[in-house]
Amino acid sequence: MNGLYFALHSGSEHRALRLAPPQIEVVEREGERPYLLYTEDISKNRPGGLKGRRVKPKVVRQHISIDNPQRCFVILFKLYTSLFPSDAPKDAFYLTPLSKPTPTYWYSKQPLGHNKLAQTVGRLCKAAGIQRYKTNHSLRVTNATRLYASGVDEQLVME
Repeated sequence: MNGLYFALHSGSEHRALRLAPPQIEVVEREGERPYLLYTEDISKNRPGGLKGRRVKPKVVRQHISIDNPQRCFVILFKLYTSLFPSDAPKDAFYLTPLSKPTPTYWYSKQPLGHNKLAQTVGRLCKAAGIQRYKTNHSLRVTNATRLYASGVDEQLVME
């Protein structure tokens, strides 16, 4: 879902996600609906350095879904991070699931392996019955298509 909602380019952007300093965080302010805030870090299109200093990082907000709380990305994010061990590494976002999860912890302290993470989108598409092969990049394209179809300005979608 990170690839779809935050339009991540590639597996390398997924592998670079981390908990601290946070790239994805829950923002809860009084009088506002809670939302996830994703702030782009260095990426393929934003490599940093002197040439990239004028490029603004991508910032995406995903608001809580009141209509469908079971599929709400904000609620699922909170659940996911609550099932990490307290001493989980802060430089990794995807952790290896435990073979025997406990009621309080579902994940080990070990980051998910490079190859396992790369196979995740294909495995999930197959389990969902999606016939065509999907990649992290195709999720980004789907996100752009949805934004354009819902009336978001083309220039804004390209940013």
